[in-house]
Amino acid sequence: MSQMSISVVIPTYNRGQLICETVDSILNQTLPPHEVIVVDDGSTDNTRHILDGYADKITVISIKNSGALIARKTGIEHASGSWICPCDSDDIWQPNHLERFAKLIQTYPNVDVAFTNFEEFGDNAQYPNKFDSLPKDWWADFSPVDADGFRYLGQNTFPKIVSMNPIFPSSLIFTRRFYDSIGGLRDQFSRRLPEDSDFVRRAAAYGTLACDTDISVKIRKHTKNISGDILRGLEDRYDMLRAHLTDGSIPAQYFDDIRNAMRTTNYGILSKAFAYRDAEAFKNNYVKLSDEDKTLDLRLRYAVLCLPESLRDALFRLVSAI
Repeated sequence: MSQMSISVVIPTYNRGQLICETVDSILNQTLPPHEVIVVDDGSTDNTRHILDGYADKITVISIKNSGALIARKTGIEHASGSWICPCDSDDIWQPNHLERFAKLIQTYPNVDVAFTNFEEFGDNAQYPNKFDSLPKDWWADFSPVDADGFRYLGQNTFPKIVSMNPIFPSSLIFTRRFYDSIGGLRDQFSRRLPEDSDFVRRAAAYGTLACDTDISVKIRKHTKNISGDILRGLEDRYDMLRAHLTDGSIPAQYFDDIRNAMRTTNYGILSKAFAYRDAEAFKNNYVKLSDEDKTLDLRLRYAVLCLPESLRDALFRLVSAI
């Protein structure tokens, strides 16, 4: 374990009030990281001043505001460790987070990518145990949990990951060599709400995975989380899935899984668009459905949203109950 070099990469933007808690949780690991790189994404608050207080304990890189994905990518490009462990600048690691990862990798040395269970906290938290939120059959095709709480997932995890993704940046670790081999983080998805899922899906398509069922990360969820924009997030997810069909990033053997995920995502978009009375979003995404996927309730909702606004509101509650 002591020979394992782990680079921790933290993108941050205007996190002056929270960044200390994150950095301290990383510096206090029972297995110290090889290096800690914080990329200040053009902060306009006191973030840089606070980071300067850590002196030689961390490396700080400043860039113009470019979004979390570009900041994270910049940090990874400057990293020298053989393993990369991202962490968002408002999340917290338990003291044994890296030690658990090292033990998992020692147990399954052919793993390219590993992730751990986590809990959410904050005023918008939903899951005290992320893995418990997954359907039981999500785990059905994988090896059982071993005595240390680790689970070997192996290869061909893409169908599971694309249907429901339990991996968050702060709960992830991967080899630098594997990261480079699949093209790393891709600029074109910067500032998309589910921007990290592109890398995770490619990792699941090409890599060997394992996970830790113990909770060693606390993911902060608050009302200002960018992921709170549900409708936009679903639309971005749909566009990214469609890109996987055309850009060569995912093997053709998974195209049916992608199409199924696109269909499910579009149903989610239509449900939210109707609930928010967003006629434009509903119409734009309704036309993406095949005729057989246009169910009776969707046809009725489409008809309602095509009515003049004065009539639309009168029928809205009636159709919503269908």
